Amino acid sequence: MDGADTSHLIIYERVAEAINFNMKGRLFVSDSNETTRPETEDLALACAALALDKKGIDPVIFRVTERTSYTDFFVITEAQSERQASAIARHIEDTMRRAGVKPVGVEGKNDGNWILIDFGDFIVHVFLDTARYYYDMDGLWRDAPQVEMDEERSQQILDMLSQREPQGEHSS
Repeated sequence: MDGADTSHLIIYERVAEAINFNMKGRLFVSDSNETTRPETEDLALACAALALDKKGIDPVIFRVTERTSYTDFFVITEAQSERQASAIARHIEDTMRRAGVKPVGVEGKNDGNWILIDFGDFIVHVFLDTARYYYDMDGLWRDAPQVEMDEERSQQILDMLSQREPQGEHSS
């Protein structure tokens, strides 16, 4: 078809380079033993963008691969209320689950002061604004390199995540 819009193919090719897809087209993180897989950074970027979708404030991504043995990235954002913090965390968790990226654990859902979503290779911290200031994770990791927020790249990844069919799994 001449003149057909092929922009979706370009987006697919770019994202597919960094993210693995199985035969059903389900997004998943491979079990490879590489130190930092490229899709891990993309998924961290997607989580920061998902936080922005729910009006998360000042999301940052720290690359902590060389500074800790238990994860590669921290995504940190804040909310102005406990209800907003819960909405941000729920949006991130639900979207990632639908894409086949399941958290290892989630802490703080009932409190809303500091919600931690552990995806293994990256951890998302959603703070109430006062808690972010109090715990000062940004200051603790200030020497770690930050991943630049790339709006276009984040949007491409989010578009791919949103196109995934629900996998029929239930949140715990």
